[in-house]
Amino acid sequence: MKCNEGCFTIIFIIIIFTFIILFNYAADLISCNAKANSLGYKCEYHIFSGCVLTKPNGKKVLLEQLRDFEGE
Repeated sequence: MKCNEGCFTIIFIIIIFTFIILFNYAADLISCNAKANSLGYKCEYHIFSGCVLTKPNGKKVLLEQLRDFEGE
């Protein structure tokens, strides 16, 4: 089976989207780590849940839901 010009275009678009998704993931991961380090928390980053911070007392909270910055 031969791959014509349309086939190469589709492959190129898939590669571009893959790089965009990987770049976005890396940028979000770096941002999550930076925010966690500035607050003195540990962090985990997952694609679907986002940035999860672990407070010093062991409680896990999403970055978007973080209310107090006391480190409680």
